[in-house]
Amino acid sequence: MQPIQVYLDSSDFSDIANIKKKSSGYSDVLNYLLKKRDGGLIQIRFSEAHVVEAAPTTPDSIPAAVERLKTIHKICRNNSLVHPIDLMAYEVSSNATSDSNDGRSHIFRSDANWLPALFDFSEIIPDVEESVRQDIEKMGRIERRKYLKNGKPSALWYGEMRAANNTTENIMLNSLPLTTDAIRIFRRYFIGNASRKEVLKALHESITDLEVFGNWYKKDWERASDISRHLRNIGEEFETALNEARKQFEFMMLEQTEAVGDSKKLLDLSVRAFHEVLANSSSRLVNKLALQIGATPKLTEDIWQTSPGLTCSVTLAMHIARRSVAAKLPRSPKSSDFPDCYHAIYLPYVDVFRADGFIAGMLRECKIPLSTVIVDKFLQLPVKIDELLEARKVK
Repeated sequence: MQPIQVYLDSSDFSDIANIKKKSSGYSDVLNYLLKKRDGGLIQIRFSEAHVVEAAPTTPDSIPAAVERLKTIHKICRNNSLVHPIDLMAYEVSSNATSDSNDGRSHIFRSDANWLPALFDFSEIIPDVEESVRQDIEKMGRIERRKYLKNGKPSALWYGEMRAANNTTENIMLNSLPLTTDAIRIFRRYFIGNASRKEVLKALHESITDLEVFGNWYKKDWERASDISRHLRNIGEEFETALNEARKQFEFMMLEQTEAVGDSKKLLDLSVRAFHEVLANSSSRLVNKLALQIGATPKLTEDIWQTSPGLTCSVTLAMHIARRSVAAKLPRSPKSSDFPDCYHAIYLPYVDVFRADGFIAGMLRECKIPLSTVIVDKFLQLPVKIDELLEARKVK
């Protein structure tokens, strides 16, 4: 039996990090999850969205953020999911389906990597070997003999290179998120005792170590916070846009009601218009993204089968927008609404998806044609997971 895939809400990791302040029920659920995980019955996965939401918003909040990030690793271990950008690229350029094991193999990772595939570690590290080649090309024959032996840089060259790069090396060691082993490999790299492949691997393993990544904020606040700032910024823009749209909708309703005299009829019309727009929005977006990455747009009647993650995310965003804009009693939008839509891209690929009460309600309103179990409360997880485990036994 394949392990049940569980996706927790970001708030769950925060609660677990502060579990001593929660009721005993939280400890019971945590122990249940760890027992099922260790027994191979479930896998709990994290994504870039979890990492970004766990990151500190101010230097003072770094210690608490590090605890959240450590908690993610403690619970999920190395079970991560591909970056949302890579998931979208996969969905719009392949025949991915929501119930495809092959599709899951593209989405699931076991190396704790949460970064986008386009993230280029090589741009961060100076290429010492290339510097050797460039320097030696400029030398005369006698100098070449001193600095090159058997086609490789000599100890003399590396000695001078180490002195010349001492400042660069120290800046990198002090500013990059590196484990103790990685620092050792970096030092060896700058004196010619480690390869570029080794140093790039060491950086990759360091930056995907969530505790090391959390401590990076202490070393280099500006660079580290740039990685995690984007989701908050987009969330704030989404909130502002919905508030503005609500003002415009209210003005239109007032104007039209005065002319027509039936506000309920206008509201019903707006809901029908919403569903007409929703019906084609995901297909248009998928085709547009496919063209942008050079793929052939899909011809499909069921967008939920070919691009389930993107469709789920877009559908949720539009339902939140409708609830915040075109409802008789609107719900005030929040900056966390967009991150919630960001998380939803993974819903079709997991068996259990945790969300807060509002988002869970919105997802049910979306009438998602998938078997994923949506769980409103952290304390409900054992019951829902046991039901799934029992159902799989029957089959």
